[in-house]
Amino acid sequence: MDEEVARHGLKTVNITWAKSHLAVLRRALSEVGLHAVESPCAGDGAVRGDVVWVVTSDDVEKRLAALKKSQWLSHVPGISAVCTKQGLAEALAASGKDFAWAPKTWLLPRDLPSMLSFCEKHPRSPLVYKPSAAGMGEAVFLMLGSVDAERKVGMMKGQAAIAQRYIDRPLLIEGRKCDLRLYVVVLASAGTPWRGFVFHEGLVRICAQPYAPPSRSTLHHTAVHLTNTAVSSLQADGSSLCCTETLAALATRVGSEAWSTTWQEVQQILQQTLECCEPSVAPSPCSCFQILGADVLLDDKLAPHLIELNDLVSLKLGRTVLLDDPVVRELGLKKCSAPCFDHRPHAHAPSELDELVKVPLLVNTLRLVQRVNLQSGDVPSDALLHELPFDAL
Repeated sequence: MDEEVARHGLKTVNITWAKSHLAVLRRALSEVGLHAVESPCAGDGAVRGDVVWVVTSDDVEKRLAALKKSQWLSHVPGISAVCTKQGLAEALAASGKDFAWAPKTWLLPRDLPSMLSFCEKHPRSPLVYKPSAAGMGEAVFLMLGSVDAERKVGMMKGQAAIAQRYIDRPLLIEGRKCDLRLYVVVLASAGTPWRGFVFHEGLVRICAQPYAPPSRSTLHHTAVHLTNTAVSSLQADGSSLCCTETLAALATRVGSEAWSTTWQEVQQILQQTLECCEPSVAPSPCSCFQILGADVLLDDKLAPHLIELNDLVSLKLGRTVLLDDPVVRELGLKKCSAPCFDHRPHAHAPSELDELVKVPLLVNTLRLVQRVNLQSGDVPSDALLHELPFDAL
C-alpha cells in the first residue's frame, strides 16, 4: 500500500452486503465512531465506503472487481480454499510436517482404503466423519470399526469429506465435552505477507448432554459428542443457557497458571496453521482483512488440538431455542419464519455471551484495521496492538 493511501483515515463502512453481520456491525460502528453507508444500486460498479463489508463468496467476487486502491474488503480473497475440512488438511499435509496437535485425518473418498485399514487395525478407535464444506454439525457422525465405517461412508455416496480421529479423553465441564471457538483476524494487502492476530476472548461451546466415551451404543448421540452451537442450542430440555461460556470463565475454572500455558500453546498452533495455509492462497490483490473461526479442542491435560478453521463465522447476535424452551414464554418470543438451519419450530433469544464476545470482537477488529491503515510501514506488533485485546501470531 502506498504512503498516500495508508495515511487516509477510515470514516465509513459500506453495510449493503453485511447480511447476517448487520446487527453486530451497526453496534460496532457506533462504538468505533465510523459511519455506515450503503450502495443499493451498485451492481458491478464502484461502491462507497472506506471499508466494504461482505459475507458471501458471490459478493466478494463482485465487490473485489470494483474495489478502489484506498478501500478495504472484509474478506481475504481465496482464503475459503483452506477453510474447508479438506482444504485445511491438505494445507497442513503440504507443509511436510507432522503436527502433534492435528488429529490424524483422511480425505474422502480418496483415502477410503487407508481409513478402512486403520479401522481394521484399531477397531476401538472412533473416527468422526465430516462433509468438507458443511457447517453447524450437518451430516457429521461417528464411526467405530471397519464395518461401521464402510457402511456409513458408503451412504454418503462419495461426497467430499474427511474422517478425523476422535480426540480421546476431552476436557469436561460439569461432565460435558467442550471445545473453544477462537477468533483470528487475518490482515493482508498487495505484496505483503499475512499478519494474524488472535482475539483474547472467545466462546467455550459445551455439549448439551453428559459425556460418554464413544461406543456402539453412544455413537449416534450427537448432543454428547458434538459441541456445535447449532446442535446444543436446539435441545428441548431448556438447558441451552448452559451450553456456552467465555474463555475468561474457562480460565477461572482451570486456574490462571494452567490457562497461561495452554494459551501459549494455542497461539503457537494458530501461528503454524496460518504459515501452512498462506502458500495455498494467491497473494491478495487488495487491502483486506477477515475474521476466521478456529475450533480448538482441549484434552483432559489441557493440551490443545486444532479441529477446524472456518471462514463463514457466525456473527449473529442471539441464540436459537425450541418453542418449548421456557425462555420463549418468559420473553414473549415469536416463532421464527425465516429460513434457518433447523426446520423444527423455533425462536431466537437474546444472548448475553454474544454481547460480551462478538460486539467487542468487531469493535476491536475495526480499530485494528484503522491503525494499520494509518501506518506507512511495517509497524511492530507491540505498537500496533497497544491496548487492543489481541495477541500477534
